[in-house]
Amino acid sequence: MRRIVTAVAVAAGVVAVLPWFDFMLSVANRPVRIATIISHRGNGFGHPENTVAAVEAATAAGVPVEVDVRLSKDGTPFLLHDSTVDRTTPCSGLIADKTDLELASCGVDTLADTLNLTMGSLEVHPKVADVDTLAAVGALFASVPPERVSLFVRPTNDVHAAEVAARFANHTIFWSVPTMKAAKAVWPAFKADKDVYAMSMHQLWSHPGLLRWVTQRTQKLNVYFPCDRGCLVKPNRWMVMGMPITHAEVDNPREFESSDPSPTMPAAVYRASSVGLAMALAIGWALGRWTQRPAYAPVGTMGEWH
Repeated sequence: MRRIVTAVAVAAGVVAVLPWFDFMLSVANRPVRIATIISHRGNGFGHPENTVAAVEAATAAGVPVEVDVRLSKDGTPFLLHDSTVDRTTPCSGLIADKTDLELASCGVDTLADTLNLTMGSLEVHPKVADVDTLAAVGALFASVPPERVSLFVRPTNDVHAAEVAARFANHTIFWSVPTMKAAKAVWPAFKADKDVYAMSMHQLWSHPGLLRWVTQRTQKLNVYFPCDRGCLVKPNRWMVMGMPITHAEVDNPREFESSDPSPTMPAAVYRASSVGLAMALAIGWALGRWTQRPAYAPVGTMGEWH
């Protein structure tokens, strides 16, 4: 009985891994090309997150920046990730309850300041993708060249993908898709010539079916490496070895490994996939024979197997 249980456990592990080997085979002829490394919230350049100073420093280093946006009580887009100002300013309270003057006194920068005072390439992430926020962000986008700004958004029940696509028709849209349902809902509005699907590193590894669905339909993929609570291992490009990623959003852009494509990656993936498949078949064959053998030799058989 113990052998059967062990065999089932090993077989289950093999079955769990096989989808990844299958995925690797499907993308093995597409080398890793992380063409764009983006500074998450402007981190990595010695300045507080989501500030004009951080954007300026990243821009000076030639790195695009992702910034988070929330509306003030007056309806102005401010750079802030959390719903409160407690963590990143000396003040406290909800940003939605504070006026523009109050937020300015807390040291929070506006999206307008960031667009006007820097020449950086910005990926703007409305933390609440509602009609008012998208309208306010869209109005500011109209004042700068489309190539300077892009939108990172996860459609909601209140704002559908088609509405977002229509409002930002001239801009790159990074569509955040945590599930297969979300990816399929976005697809009718997705413009392959400019838009990019986006998912976190955790989603990348935990949803191989979603990843394969996305990469079968577009040659571009943005992966963000959340590291808010601190990471045991800092993000690096080998965490996504073999994945067809074009954009990486990280907190350590200067330390993130080279964005040059790896010419040997396809061969490495082919080898890993072939070895994995061969191992799965061999383990299955061995387990089949093993479970059919008696656990011990019966008395009188001189230790021989039946």
